[in-house]
Amino acid sequence: MTETSELRRFLSWCNSLRRRFGLPIYAVRIHSGKVKVLRGWMHLAPTGTPDSLLVLDGHYVWVEWKRPGGKVTAEQLEAHAAIRLAGGVVEVFDDVATAQDWVMGILKRSKTAAKKGAVPPRS
Repeated sequence: MTETSELRRFLSWCNSLRRRFGLPIYAVRIHSGKVKVLRGWMHLAPTGTPDSLLVLDGHYVWVEWKRPGGKVTAEQLEAHAAIRLAGGVVEVFDDVATAQDWVMGILKRSKTAAKKGAVPPRS
């Protein structure tokens, strides 16, 4: 499995919790850097920006995804520090099961999720 495929699998799982169970979660991929387009370059999010953004029960959490054993780059560390300085939360994961357990732990403590009924097990 590649870093990208694991990130996609995690984001899909997160959004399925909202669609299937009505739980308070939204997950989106963030593309950073720049890409070549017809008339030059299109700039995306700044280099170092975390790979995804989750909204969990009203709280925004940036998620950096690494392959197992992968290292966070200097640009990523700088972005993470800036986000944390601004009061944000950044988490770094390298496997889907750990990330799912982390999400489920937050949702189990969520008052909004509790109103929806039992939080489903991770798949």
